[in-house]
Amino acid sequence: MAAIPLRLDTLPRAIEEEDEGIFAVLIDYLQPSSKLTTNEAVRKLDGISPARTSKDEPDETRRSHSYFVESFWEVMMHVARQLPNEDVVQKKLVDLVLALRTRPDVESEHYTWHDVLEDGSGVIAETWRGPEFLAKEGKSMPTEQEISGWISLNSIIARLWGAVGNIPQTSTFFPRMAIWELRQALEGRQAWLEPPRGEERKRNGAVDMEIAVAAEWMEHAGSLIYEAFREGDGKEISEPGSFGSNHHASGELYTGSPGLCLERWRFWEKRFGDICAEEGVSDASRALAFRSILSMKQVER
Repeated sequence: MAAIPLRLDTLPRAIEEEDEGIFAVLIDYLQPSSKLTTNEAVRKLDGISPARTSKDEPDETRRSHSYFVESFWEVMMHVARQLPNEDVVQKKLVDLVLALRTRPDVESEHYTWHDVLEDGSGVIAETWRGPEFLAKEGKSMPTEQEISGWISLNSIIARLWGAVGNIPQTSTFFPRMAIWELRQALEGRQAWLEPPRGEERKRNGAVDMEIAVAAEWMEHAGSLIYEAFREGDGKEISEPGSFGSNHHASGELYTGSPGLCLERWRFWEKRFGDICAEEGVSDASRALAFRSILSMKQVER
């Protein structure tokens, strides 16, 4: 497989020395020809944390490591958007996060990697922005790279949830993310589906992207979504933050109970079926919608 072209200079903030160190490890580790193992990549990342050589007081050491972990997530998500949506390379990135989280902290009593997921959830929420398809003055429509990057990023976060399962540190975060994206694709606003807006969204790729994103969540975390809905009984798990307080509110097409409930799950299953038969939907989206139905049926058994 050819080398994956990855860039750091498009990071949407000023690049710091730590970012360059993190990026160097990731670009080496993720290339198809790389011989760097997951454990070796973990050791390299741990080795460039300022906490490794810090002579500060323990509290300051922990703070500096926490900032480093936040930088890791910002760079990692930036890289994730550039990765092809393929099992091998995305699994490697998920494996790296899991290995960091379970790294034995025998070498230092002043900092830990055990909270890497909890620390990362805040960064993800603050930077979670998909491509905009609304025509605005001075703003062009999303590029194919931006669209594929958004699908890849959702795939990696869904895979990460599927790998770690429902753990206390992220028991509300991952379900919120899933609801946000599945609502966008399946509950929508009625105006999005009716002419001329609906036809425009099918032509410009918005519908295809949203269905692809929803399919990634169902494929890689469908069983956990179902578990959360089955046990939720309509429970709201909204919390203050970048998503706002109403990110579990339902879209116009869904009139049932909001929050976590099987009624909503069944509506999503129906909507995937509607998409399979909807006029103007691409063959690729129909196939993804059908695959999502199969995933949902499988976890219901």
